[in-house]
Amino acid sequence: MNQSDFIRRVRQLESGGPARDQRFQWRVLGWLLLGYGVIGGTALLAMLAPVALFLALLFSKHLIVAVLFGGSLLAASHFGWRLLKTLLAVPVEHGEDALPLQRQQAPKLFELLDTLERAFQVRVHQVRLDARLNAAIRQQPRLGGLLGSRNTLIIGMPLLATFTLEQATAVLAHEFAHLRGDHGRFGSHVYQMRLSWYRLRHHLERQRSYASYPLLRFLRWYAPRFNAESFVLNRASEYAADQASARLTSAEDAATALIVSHLADHWLDRVFWPHVYRHSREHAEPDVAPYHLMLGLTAPVGRIPLAEMAMPWSQVFRDPKEWISQTILMHEHLSRLTDYDDTHPSLYDRISALGMEADLPPLPLPCDYPASQVLLDENQSVIAEQLDALWREHQRAYWHEQHQLHEPPELATYHGLLRKQATQAFSAEDWLQLAIAQMALGKPNEECRLSLRAALTAEPQHARSLHQLGLLAIRMENWAEAPDILQQAMQVDPQLEAACLDALARMAMLQEDDLAAERYLLAHDEALRRYGRSRQELACVDASDNLQRPTLSAYQRKQLQEALQPVRGWVRQVWVAHKVSRLNPRHTTWLLLVEPQTSAAESLLSPVRSSHTEACRVWLDRHTVPMPDYYQDHVLTRHDALLLARLPECALPLFDPA
Repeated sequence: MNQSDFIRRVRQLESGGPARDQRFQWRVLGWLLLGYGVIGGTALLAMLAPVALFLALLFSKHLIVAVLFGGSLLAASHFGWRLLKTLLAVPVEHGEDALPLQRQQAPKLFELLDTLERAFQVRVHQVRLDARLNAAIRQQPRLGGLLGSRNTLIIGMPLLATFTLEQATAVLAHEFAHLRGDHGRFGSHVYQMRLSWYRLRHHLERQRSYASYPLLRFLRWYAPRFNAESFVLNRASEYAADQASARLTSAEDAATALIVSHLADHWLDRVFWPHVYRHSREHAEPDVAPYHLMLGLTAPVGRIPLAEMAMPWSQVFRDPKEWISQTILMHEHLSRLTDYDDTHPSLYDRISALGMEADLPPLPLPCDYPASQVLLDENQSVIAEQLDALWREHQRAYWHEQHQLHEPPELATYHGLLRKQATQAFSAEDWLQLAIAQMALGKPNEECRLSLRAALTAEPQHARSLHQLGLLAIRMENWAEAPDILQQAMQVDPQLEAACLDALARMAMLQEDDLAAERYLLAHDEALRRYGRSRQELACVDASDNLQRPTLSAYQRKQLQEALQPVRGWVRQVWVAHKVSRLNPRHTTWLLLVEPQTSAAESLLSPVRSSHTEACRVWLDRHTVPMPDYYQDHVLTRHDALLLARLPECALPLFDPA
């Protein structure tokens, strides 16, 4: 089952009715029992081999036969034990920088957890703090789940530092809801088994043993189908957990927590951690205290004091310009569609399911009293010092690497472009990169403007240069020039439509034109959703696709043939096609369609099922092919018979027929 088959199967299941329907859960249970029966039965059967060995030695009249027979049974027993051990293994989901937390260290936090345990009838055995903006409960089954599970709650310190108490409670309630006694517990178990089947499959693939070949063949058929069947159930459990969280707190707190999680994650990645690592330029050792800074505490004695942040989290929603940036960012996240890469629904769908406004929701209020102040209280500094020590231990090598850089990356790019300009003629792309580097270094606006004008002189229809020039015009408050430039960029490159509408909305908010800002924001959101729908269409390869036979130069074709030479012995033919979106014909992608060689003898004798098909998939996952533009690869299977019949008319073969 390839990605396109998976998407079609999930869509079919979603159209069949609500995933929380009892019949659907029975269906998933049936698939789960099938896996238990085949995998568990094989493991138990192999582990019972010592009994047969004992009987063989006891009743055999020929010792040599008994010894040979017993040796094979011992090998089978070892295989069964390894199989069962791999299946029941629990991956470690939290990093080494997770700090165990005791009740006496944070009594108010544990009081809140006691309340959640009573509300959801779930017990947490251990609490840990880590560096992620998230909360999760990891289950460690006891005796394969027969004796229950040991539950570990992992809370990210960034979550406590950026969320209010009500928002943090909503996030924790969502995680507890996943383990409650009905649908949530079953969904959590199904999720864990999805990971177990793939972990076992990868283990057997690494072994490449003839003995495990039948089991590997079953897993390659079973694991993707179980994934598709359970995918819908796990997505439904996310909605159910959101509803449970809203009932315990409120729909407003649950929805606001979802929005804050996206905005705070962006602030950490783009503002906070770059600010911390900027100090590596002057200091060879990471003797800093980032978690003290995150919590708004004074650095302890003996640590390098971090410079004051230009935009601390408490000021993000107060600064007028930053308020505009956060509004735009929120709309970008709200415009993303629910996809098939993750069981979590999109932010828009989750907020809508809570009954809250999702088209033009208000920004969250400033966080004056984060949850860390309430739940960690006077122990904030002690816990922050422990997390700082763990952070310094695990980030020391990266800090040293950053310290050894002779100059910041943006400055190195700038100097490299200046050296190139002295010896070579600049293209439009070169001028654009120079302008971007100049803006990153804070060069005068007029200097950046001259570089962008030079790019447009070299190539008048260079869309990205037009877009950057429009952004620069807004920065220079040239309100009359900016709209025309951005409209021209949209006409040249439709894929810049959302980015240009983003800039126009920003300009309207700077001018305090609320009606224009709302109009541009809604148009921006619709453009992103339209683009997302067309990308989803392009991601799924189907016989009904709008394919066009492309034209490749002799040089391009030779490049592709040379790049694909390692798989030449595994394929009948490789086809190149150009796929055009039916929803938006201006959105296109290139397809690399691989037709592997298969035979009945190969399927029976190879220790890896359909070795050519699997080998092609593995090779394509690990290598990039020099296609003319963005592309996706697709290994054809017997389910693609209709598509394969169309290819001679709408695709270009790369290799001459044998």
